[in-house]
Amino acid sequence: MLTNRTAVKRHYIVIGGGCYGLVHTNALLRGRRKGYVDFDTISVVDRHASTCRVRRELGDDPALRFVEADWFTYMQAALDGMGDDDEIVPAPLAPHLAFEWVMWSVARELDGQRISIEPFDYKLGLPYEVQGKEGTGFISWADFVCVPNCRAPKICPAILKPRFWEMSETVEQFAAQQAAAGQPFAAVEIFKCYFCAPGVEAIPVSRYKAARDHIAAAASDGEIRALIATVSACHGAVNLIRTSSPQLANVT
Repeated sequence: MLTNRTAVKRHYIVIGGGCYGLVHTNALLRGRRKGYVDFDTISVVDRHASTCRVRRELGDDPALRFVEADWFTYMQAALDGMGDDDEIVPAPLAPHLAFEWVMWSVARELDGQRISIEPFDYKLGLPYEVQGKEGTGFISWADFVCVPNCRAPKICPAILKPRFWEMSETVEQFAAQQAAAGQPFAAVEIFKCYFCAPGVEAIPVSRYKAARDHIAAAASDGEIRALIATVSACHGAVNLIRTSSPQLANVT
C-alpha cells in the first residue's frame, strides 16, 4: 500500500537510459503496480534517447518520456522548472551531477563572484578512498562487492555482519572535525539518496534548490568554504568549493 510519502504523485527523472536506467525504470514501474510509489511520468534522460536500452525494451509504456540530452545540460535547462516533489534518480556510475549543478547554479546566483574547486585530498580512514576528476573524493565503507539493489539493511548482505556505518554520518563527522580544527565549512550540503521503491533510490528536486540557496546566501557577504556530497548508506562522492569575496570578483 502507498505510504503518506508515496501517496503523492511525482515526476521521476531517471539519469541514463542504459543498463542502470533500465533497472531503475523497471523498478519504478513495478513499484507503481505493487502500490509502493505513484507518479504521472518518468523522464529518461540520455544522449541517445531514441535508441537507448530503456527505449528499446520499455518504450511502449505510456508513462515514459524520453529526453535526448547530455545529463548536466538537461539539469541546467530543466531543474529550476521542476516541482519540489519531483525526484531525480541518479546513475550509480556517473559524474557528481549534484555538485556540478549546485556549483553552476551558485555561480549564476552570485553574478560572477569567483568559485573555485578544492581537491578533496583528505583521508577519512575508509576502505576505499580515491580522488577522481576535478578533485572529487569517491569514498566507500565497502571493500567487497556489494549485493545488487541492496537496501542497506542492519545486517550487510554481502558480508553477513552488522552494518555499523552510515555514510552521511561519516561526512558529517568529517565536517565537525574540520570545524574543531579551525577550518569550518559555511555550508555542508549532503544529498542523501533514499529508497523510493524496491531497487531504486532518488533525491528530491527540493534538495538541490535548498543547497543552492543555502550556499549562495552564505557566500553573498564574503569568502566561504562549502562541502557538497552525494551519499547512499555505504558510498559517496564529495567535493569542496571556495568562493571569493565580492570585492575580489573583478580582480584579474
